[in-house]
Amino acid sequence: MNNNNYNITTVQESTGLCPGWISGFIDSDGSFSVNLARSTTTALGYTVSLSFTLTQHLNNLELFNLFPVYFGTGSVFCSRERLVYYKMGEMHTFETQLFPLLEAHPLMTQKRLDYADFKRVCAMVKRREHLTPNGLNQICLIKEGMNRGRY
Repeated sequence: MNNNNYNITTVQESTGLCPGWISGFIDSDGSFSVNLARSTTTALGYTVSLSFTLTQHLNNLELFNLFPVYFGTGSVFCSRERLVYYKMGEMHTFETQLFPLLEAHPLMTQKRLDYADFKRVCAMVKRREHLTPNGLNQICLIKEGMNRGRY
């Protein structure tokens, strides 16, 4: 979908999805990931990428096909384990679609802490802090404390 023509009211009407419901769905089945990968093309030897993913059983494929329409971006794919995923990995979309949704409709569970860390790393990457040793180390520490590392 072309974000220049993106109208959230029209999308809500056409998909039947509402922001509060999506926030609850994210609280239940969403994940915020910070990924570090070795790289021979970067000065520090690592690249940083971020992704947001929703996961459920393949029975919900029809529902998952609505998420790219709702957010105006992202991909839906299936696994051999009979799971369906919606994945978003674009910084611009985090800032223009995901973050405003979750600020207006806050997460209610411990996942809100992972969201806050994810948003923090996103801001660091935007400021290009991940390209400095100190920034990369901070991102590593934040990543270690997210999701299962928090508990």
